[in-house]
Amino acid sequence: MSGIDAVIGEVARAVSENGAREHLERLVGPRDPFDGHARMEAAADYIAAAFQRFGLPVVEDKFRVEGRWYRNLVASLPGGSSDGQVLVIAHYDTVPDCPGADDNASGVAGLLEAAGTLAGHRFHKTLVFVAFALEEYGYPGSLHYVDEARARRTAIAGVFDLEMIGYTSPMQTAPPGVPAPPVGNFIGVVGNRRSERLVSL
Repeated sequence: MSGIDAVIGEVARAVSENGAREHLERLVGPRDPFDGHARMEAAADYIAAAFQRFGLPVVEDKFRVEGRWYRNLVASLPGGSSDGQVLVIAHYDTVPDCPGADDNASGVAGLLEAAGTLAGHRFHKTLVFVAFALEEYGYPGSLHYVDEARARRTAIAGVFDLEMIGYTSPMQTAPPGVPAPPVGNFIGVVGNRRSERLVSL
């Protein structure tokens, strides 16, 4: 077994279903910027506290939409090289009147479990874990983050976007051109042609 295989095995064994479920249960509830704004802010506080418990420094990346401030939560695990960051991301807001367990508390639970599991390791590239706000409303949080990264000339080597990883269904459809089994009992990995290497990895 190679060194990297040993690390992957160790990381995989450290993933906790109970840990992911605890994150999920703490996040479920309307988290939209209108009726659910207080719950959205509470979710942001929970995410930031979880990152800090893992020993990861947290930066609040604030942006303003229609007179109100929102925040992306950004936690970094420094790597041994400066040749680009790898982002692991999920959004924590919901549409109105929706508990958002699947979309996207499941993705945030996966994000936090990944961050906690990987925090005890060091990698070649810097890993950046980001919980974005307002994905459901035209992506202003992620667009703000990208604009800031571009202004700082931050090299982004790849992005893993965790979205609706808790969804199951006896029937499954997928967008045109995306092959998928007929039953929704799988995790799909989807990327564009530029991301082919990451998708296969």
